[in-house]
Amino acid sequence: MGSLIEIANDQMNRTVAKSLCIVLKQGINCLSSGLRLNPDTSCPTIFEFSHCWTETPYGERLETDCPVLSPFLQSYETTYRDCSPTGYFLNGTADSERPAGWHGIRETHDNYLTQNCSGYRELNDDEYDDYPDYSSDETYSLENLRLLTLILKLLLIFSCLSFICILLSLLLMSTFLRKCTRVYIHMNLLFAFMFRSFLFIWSQVTFIWKTPRMEDKYNYLPSLIDDLAPYEYHKFEQEDLSQMEEHYDNYCVAHMNNEKTFLFLCQLYPILQNYSVLACFGWLTCEGLYLVLLQKLPCILFKKCNPMHWFILLGWGFPGAVVGLWSYVMYTRPEGNLQCFSETQYDKIFNYVINSFVFTGLIIFIILIVDIIKKLRAPKHIAGSGNFTIR
Repeated sequence: MGSLIEIANDQMNRTVAKSLCIVLKQGINCLSSGLRLNPDTSCPTIFEFSHCWTETPYGERLETDCPVLSPFLQSYETTYRDCSPTGYFLNGTADSERPAGWHGIRETHDNYLTQNCSGYRELNDDEYDDYPDYSSDETYSLENLRLLTLILKLLLIFSCLSFICILLSLLLMSTFLRKCTRVYIHMNLLFAFMFRSFLFIWSQVTFIWKTPRMEDKYNYLPSLIDDLAPYEYHKFEQEDLSQMEEHYDNYCVAHMNNEKTFLFLCQLYPILQNYSVLACFGWLTCEGLYLVLLQKLPCILFKKCNPMHWFILLGWGFPGAVVGLWSYVMYTRPEGNLQCFSETQYDKIFNYVINSFVFTGLIIFIILIVDIIKKLRAPKHIAGSGNFTIR
């Protein structure tokens, strides 16, 4: 089992790998559309990390937006580079000129970025103070992370024990007890609790403790990825296009398929989780309703008015309808796909349903207390007369 620090690293690695695949795709599109029209009179198309410089005639200036790493962001600043008469782009001054074949060459603090793009220059003291300092926040301390890791491990152990105990209880009840409505309700309630424990175990094993690590998969990526550091930009030309396409096909296509599988699982888990929670409350309500009906309708002891099908509808059917409606709403809303069906405004429907179950249970409890008080205050000859309505 890994620690929460490893979990955070895994999530960061997945995000970084996804961003790198986006960069590779941008580079392929850039170089594919950059076929040289005038190789003797223009600077060739080159792709830097997340940025494309198209073919430009000698002596002219190419103005473009500042580089943006995320496809969801938009740049509002522009920068430029000059094409020298010798056939390669300048970095703002003649002192920083480079030959055309600059694959693998790293540059730090390029003038065309640091002077014109605020996101690529060092912050001054006033700007730096505006950023939050998480180093002094106790929430992010290593001790708290270790404590939370220990709590998750204990929850996993107790969930496994709970699952085993409930499974043994179901086996004993189905083997030795007489089959009746009361036993069936008990078994369904235990199965709902067992399903809830199973989902927690599955989530811990699938999404936490065995999250695929990305270190080995970085070997499939090109030298664009190696030794990433702030303000370092790798240059790729037309001759590198075949290599970039090969790396994209070998790694990114498979990575995107894994992302689709992960997205499906992370959307399926909250659906099953919410269903199991509502089912537990539903069958707890069925337990109370059965006791009330046993007091008011003694015929439920016999098959002629067995309400078991209504209990199944309340315990399994009603939660399924609520979760199904919620899943449809989440699937048709963009925020659902971005957040894996979790922590959205539509989750309030579960609070309403759970509160209704709790309120119903409170009413049932009051009714049972009133019936017990009536039974205790009833005359002895009535209490022992065999009248089912006061038993």
